[in-house]
Amino acid sequence: MVLRIAAHGYARRDAVPFGEAAVVREGKDVTIIGVGIMMQKAQVAAKQLSSKGIDAEVIDPRTLVPLDKDTLIKSVAKTGRVIIAHEAHLRSGPGAEISAMLAEEAIEYLDGPIIR
Repeated sequence: MVLRIAAHGYARRDAVPFGEAAVVREGKDVTIIGVGIMMQKAQVAAKQLSSKGIDAEVIDPRTLVPLDKDTLIKSVAKTGRVIIAHEAHLRSGPGAEISAMLAEEAIEYLDGPIIR
């Protein structure tokens, strides 16, 4: 069980399926991958971007081991751009692992290089 913060501000316990990312918001211009608490900020950012005409897809990986690579790659292939938001160390954190996986398995779909 994982403690999840509900949209209404209270906590509840839900079973999280291992290895299955959730597409929280469909989009076509950029993929935002939010890890942990950054998921809430990713949703806020997507809403702000939509007011500027940018349609962001928001993905919650939910688990990092195993990581749902297929969902992440499919989204990046659709949008051509990715933002990875997490609260961790710059090196060896979840963002580094996700960006390394995308560099190895989806670099041909990105419109530019992966940068920090």
